[in-house]
Amino acid sequence: MADMLGKRKYETATCEIRYSMAMPLEIRQTVREVYNVKTDSGMKGKGQGSKLMQAIADEADKAQKILILLPDTEKLELWYSKFGYELVQTNPVHLMMRKPVEMTTRGKHG
Repeated sequence: MADMLGKRKYETATCEIRYSMAMPLEIRQTVREVYNVKTDSGMKGKGQGSKLMQAIADEADKAQKILILLPDTEKLELWYSKFGYELVQTNPVHLMMRKPVEMTTRGKHG
């Protein structure tokens, strides 16, 4: 899915990927917002959210898309950083961004 838009799911972990209307039109085609990431409360800590976020990161790398998200706690900032997100803004909101990894720098997958 080259445009990367729509809902994603891994078992009980879900999120939505959408255009970020905050981005200028000139770069909107290269940026996707990861929105409303959640896991059923009884399944938190079992790796489902991590598998979902890794699958999204892999998809973004393949499509060469920049991902952004708005974490609402420091704990989430630390968790998202495991998937390559970096804090790029703290005011007026915390904004994290993940740049795509070039396929040539990731090594070969067998």
